[in-house]
Amino acid sequence: MPPECLTISSHATHDSTARMTPVEEHVSELLDAAPDAMVIADARGTIIYANSQTETLFGYMRSELIGKRLEVLLPERYRAAHPGHRMSYARNARVRSMGENLGLYAQRRDGSEFHVEIRLSALQTAVGLLISSTILELYRRRGHQQRRGGQGDLPQSSS
Repeated sequence: MPPECLTISSHATHDSTARMTPVEEHVSELLDAAPDAMVIADARGTIIYANSQTETLFGYMRSELIGKRLEVLLPERYRAAHPGHRMSYARNARVRSMGENLGLYAQRRDGSEFHVEIRLSALQTAVGLLISSTILELYRRRGHQQRRGGQGDLPQSSS
């Protein structure tokens, strides 16, 4: 695991050699409490953080994801092209939502696929560009909206 991953991911990997400051601990707890799956990766696409909703949605333990490439969360047919998309985003990083009308799919550990919307944001840090992905399972969200009659803002949880 790259050394810059330890601070943000020590909570996720239970690495007792890395000590977080109280602020880092609170940020980690806040990310973990988010209602949607969140994955943070470096510019190379290496996962440095995954929250508990990511575990629930994808079926992986966080410790299995930390240090792996983002492509592990994609169906095989999309993996070869994804690094090019990542590099293109990194050159023009901005807050962006994608997938609702694109037919994007993710893949669970068991190989099953599901339709997703992904919200991206980036932050330039001392260790380089970090990219945050919030992942929403569209089928569940749309089903929830239909049950409620599609009225008003709804919580968008992937759990």
